[in-house]
This record gives sequence, C-alpha cells and structure tokens, in this order.
Amino acid sequence: MPPDRYWAFVQRGEGIDSTNFELWETPSVTDNAVLLRVDASVICTSDVKNIWTPYARERIVGADGKSGFDIEGTGIVNGHEATLTVVKVGDKVQDFNSGDRVVLQADLRGYANNQAVGYRVFGAFRGFAQWGPVVQEYLIKLDRDIGYIEAALVEGPTCAYASHQVGPVRDDDHTVWINGVGGPMGNMHTEEILLRRKEGKYQGITTLVVSDLDAKRLQAYEQKFGAELASAGVRLLPFNPSGMSGGLPNQGEFRDLKIDYYLELAPIADVTLQNLQALRDHAVINVYSSYNRGEGPIQLASGQASSLKAIHSANTILEARIGGRPFVVTGNSGSTLQDMRDVLKRLEDGKINTYGFAEAVTGWQKLPEALEAQHDRKFNQKICVLNQVADLPLTAISDLTKLPVEWGDAIEDIEKGRLTRRVEDALLEHYL
Repeated sequence: MPPDRYWAFVQRGEGIDSTNFELWETPSVTDNAVLLRVDASVICTSDVKNIWTPYARERIVGADGKSGFDIEGTGIVNGHEATLTVVKVGDKVQDFNSGDRVVLQADLRGYANNQAVGYRVFGAFRGFAQWGPVVQEYLIKLDRDIGYIEAALVEGPTCAYASHQVGPVRDDDHTVWINGVGGPMGNMHTEEILLRRKEGKYQGITTLVVSDLDAKRLQAYEQKFGAELASAGVRLLPFNPSGMSGGLPNQGEFRDLKIDYYLELAPIADVTLQNLQALRDHAVINVYSSYNRGEGPIQLASGQASSLKAIHSANTILEARIGGRPFVVTGNSGSTLQDMRDVLKRLEDGKINTYGFAEAVTGWQKLPEALEAQHDRKFNQKICVLNQVADLPLTAISDLTKLPVEWGDAIEDIEKGRLTRRVEDALLEHYL
C-alpha cells in the first residue's frame, strides 16, 4: 500500500531558492487514473534550465510567454526521465495492472500547446504520481527485468536517436562536428554515431571534430572515445574554442577543413551562427540544443522567415539560407513513443549500456544539491536519483566504496568505475 503522504520537489518561481520539498496527500485513484511509485529519475539539463530560467522555457510559458501557466501558484514538478511501478489502477483502466513497471515518454506530442511531463504537467521529482489517460498513452511497459536506473537512463539516448532519425548524417558527409561535446548528450550522440556505423550506416564519416569550453570534459571525452573512434576508422580532432570568435582553428589538421554535418549542443544561437563559417555550402546544421536567448534568423527555401530555435522545436529537416548561404537545417526536441521503444529494444538486445551514461547517484533528500551540481557542471555525465531512498548522499560512481554498503561482487564493478545492476541492487538493499 502507498503511504498517506509523499514528498514532492516543487518549484514556485525562478532559481533553486524557489524550490522546496512539500508533503502531498496521496490521492484516491479516480476511475480513469493510475497511481505509480516513482522508482528512479535522472537529472537532465532541461530540468536545470526550467529551474534557473523558467520564464524563457516555451514548454512552460508558451512561445509568446502567455500560456496562462501559473509558475508561482500551480508550481512545477520537474523530472521527465523516469522509471515507475504501477501501484493502483482506477476501475475503468484496462491497459495497466498493479505491479506493471513502466518508463515515461514525457513528450506528449499528440496534444496541443507543446505539452510535456516535467513542465506544465507535474513530473517525476516526487515519490508517487497519479496520471490520467493522456499521460497513460505515453507510458511504456517494461517486458524485461531491467534495473530502475538502467531504465530511467533510456530517455537521453532516445532523444539522440530521434535526432538522427529526423536529420541523419548523409552518405557523402565525411566531416562531422559536435560542438559542446563534453556533457552527457555529447557522449550519447557519439555512441549513436558509433552504433549506426556498426550497423553499416554512416560509413562516409572519416573525421569527427569535437569542441567544448570545459578542458576537463574535453579530456574525459578523448579518454572515453579516442581508441574506439580510431578502431572504427574515424579521425578525432578535439579543440577548445576559448578565445576564438567562431569556426575552427586555422592550423594543423584543422587548416582548410570544411564541415559537412554540424551538431549543435551549445545553447546559444550566436555561437551556432559564428561557427557556420567552417561549414561548406549545403552542410547539415542539426540544432539539437534549445536556445534560451538568440534565435538565429534564417530564410526557408519557400521564402518564409524562420529561426534556428523554431527548427529545433519542429522536429523536421528543411532547406534554408543563412546569411545568404544555403544549408540543410534540422532540429529535434524530445522523441516519440516509437523512438523510445526502438532504444529499449537496443537495451534488451545488449547493443547499448545505459548505465554507462551515469556518473553519480543520490537519494531524494539531496536532490537540491544534485541539481546545483548539474548546474555547476561538477559531473560530466548523468546524476541519477533513487526516488524511494532518502539518505543516500550525492556520490560519484568512483566514490561508492566510501559508503557503508555490503557490496559483495559489485565491488569489482565499482573499482572499474562502472554502475551496474548489481551495484544498483546493493544500494537499494542497504538504503531501503
């Protein structure tokens, strides 16, 4: 039985100081609703943007800032990467039963006004959630015994997968540039490129340029992917653009290099526009990141005025002109139900290891500290929250041996810096 009350991490304004834990009464399940226990959630950069810049977030305030959503009054419960377990079902619910384990596809694309869970729809940073038919359509049952964190981490690589479904690297694209590569999504896009290459796609890629302002993140990326890219026959060219005014370094292997496919993970449109000088005409610009400021004016082939920000939200691929030059512009925000099913199938088939995208774990009481750590880029990869655990301190995977846990064979994984199912199980056995 669920408790009479549960914790919810509620935002009622701008900044981390506007967030608080509140005790909410567990509702009686209505006829068409399901009550779910939130088992694990993952902090996304979007959650950080929601907290620190909520009034710039279209999914909350609308494109014109007039959605009518009351941030201060209604509040926001962030969190859209999660795995959950059904604990109660309403009398009219036929698709779910108590005990069903599910993952959340937060992007409610079938509904108007850019709705999404973790934005105007209360999300997963809480102990329990009751959702009606709308969100139920976007819950995917887990057919296999997958770890809670392992399943919650599926959403990130699904978004990367969706991005490449909408605007893939073309057969004659030989040079790819990922800007802002050092964070979790840079790793996920690289994994996507490598996996597609193993599947016989993306064979034309000979050079991967990667850039990031954070030297430590860039170094960690090189250590993680350098050997694998070399083995795949891809030349890796990393650089730090600090002090540059855009484009590539005009020296060494970068001299006279022209980019065929540009993937933008930095959230500033001006950076994108400055970097276009390094792209050849008709290159693909994949606007993956959402911009908080600066839209980047472009003209579509139809003559219609648009923006890089608009293309990001449109989940499409279009011919356009920027500064009079022809490009192919694509964008992606979120993913579809089918995208998530496809990536779950990859996980079940052993083609991806979602645990590899995690760098730290915590219990719900340390969620504010974890969000600030994400905001301050203290970890290169994802921070994972065990929502039913209270007093697990925010801990890097490499530091888990410092916790008073009986690890057993899981100690072998920790010593290799890996989060695995047996590490997760040991944590739950101790802290629950």
